[in-house]
Amino acid sequence: MNEVAAHLVDEVLPHAPIRQFVLSLPFSVRYLLSYNPLLVTKVLAIFMRVVSNWYEKAGRKNGVVGKTGAITFVQRGGSAGNLNVHYHSLFVDGVYDIENDKPVFIPVFPPSDDEIAVLAHRINVRVRRFLERRGFELTDFSEDPFAHEQPVLSEIVGASIQSRTAMGERAGKKVRRIGTGVTIGDVFIVGKRCAVSDGFSLHANVQIKSDERGALEKLVRYTARPPLALERMSEP
Repeated sequence: MNEVAAHLVDEVLPHAPIRQFVLSLPFSVRYLLSYNPLLVTKVLAIFMRVVSNWYEKAGRKNGVVGKTGAITFVQRGGSAGNLNVHYHSLFVDGVYDIENDKPVFIPVFPPSDDEIAVLAHRINVRVRRFLERRGFELTDFSEDPFAHEQPVLSEIVGASIQSRTAMGERAGKKVRRIGTGVTIGDVFIVGKRCAVSDGFSLHANVQIKSDERGALEKLVRYTARPPLALERMSEP
């Protein structure tokens, strides 16, 4: 993993400021994506278009017709080892002026909290519209083909996504946690450059400056990490 991160920083990611956009999904969408790789790609494409369009519009405000770029890591696990399909995208924090013979990088002002809220809502609407056009029901899984084909695996997947126990005497109950839980409820803007729209959470407050290559490599290692750190595991 260290070699991959170093290669991306040295050979792939440009010497420009990088902003991380993290998109988390509501339980119903996580469930669909957990067993359908094509949907993972399609939802990612929607996410990329929405954020890229924001960068291009931000560039046009400065009189620049430009394009941005990004590299995305799809993570399937949460911090508790639960199933949680979500996206970490590292965007070039600006646009490249494509009207010159040689592309010139032009930085843009960082997105405001309100702009992130608009982007989260836009992603929510477009993903739901796409899934509904494809015939996926986001509220009722009684007709879900995966549940019929793999009923046991489907039950385990659903329980993991919702942080519930799948089997045993605590089946259906919430996983025991140490500490205090926080419920977002219907709050829209929940932090600095962080917003939630019907379970679609978008966070974009992490920026790495162009000369902070060490910090960028550390961020790449974090975003590209596997669900479990095998080197930290040991038998009792």
